[in-house]
Amino acid sequence: MEIDFIIKLLLAVILGIFIGLERQTRFKSAGVRTHALVSLGGALVMIISKYGFMNILNINNIALDPSRIAAQVVSGIGFLGAGLIIVKGDKFLSVSGLTTAAGVWVTSGIGMAVGADMYSLAIGGTIIIIIMQLILYKFKDFNLHTIYHIRMTSSIEDDQVNEYLNQIRSNEFSPVIDVIKLEHNQISTELTVVLSNSDDLIDLKQSMPTSTFIEISGE
Repeated sequence: MEIDFIIKLLLAVILGIFIGLERQTRFKSAGVRTHALVSLGGALVMIISKYGFMNILNINNIALDPSRIAAQVVSGIGFLGAGLIIVKGDKFLSVSGLTTAAGVWVTSGIGMAVGADMYSLAIGGTIIIIIMQLILYKFKDFNLHTIYHIRMTSSIEDDQVNEYLNQIRSNEFSPVIDVIKLEHNQISTELTVVLSNSDDLIDLKQSMPTSTFIEISGE
């Protein structure tokens, strides 16, 4: 039986690797190793929950609920998912990592299915996850609008700050200023703006005050 347990753990790791490969190819914060470990952990806990107390359950006047151990995986994996979610901007206007966090949570369920001898469910679930991620990722191209988060910096005198900010606020694309930092005649600004296409992004850059764009990210 011990060999069977090892085979289950290896299968859970393999399924976790397949899910993690899709995330890693998109340069997400949780890749192959994270998903493999989460799947392995889910399977290990499920095996312990299902088989670890069989000798005790046969004792008279002993009442246990081994499934409670497995149940803790569902909520316990949340701490890892929380670490994958990134909030950008002082006004919390940008949240990323939700899909990866959800994927890690589901991967733990894949591992638990393997540990519970539900191999078809685990393999089928893995295939569905990968296909869903690949297909739904393509639908991003059909969004009518894209939210861009822009960081830029510029050399400026203290008496020009208000004029600089007013020029940004009066822009035709109505960007929202999230963060402003002014140090040693250098102003750093973080903006959030909704644009229809990449051409609008070019127009936005050309219409902004003379600045150096440090980072542009879309979601």
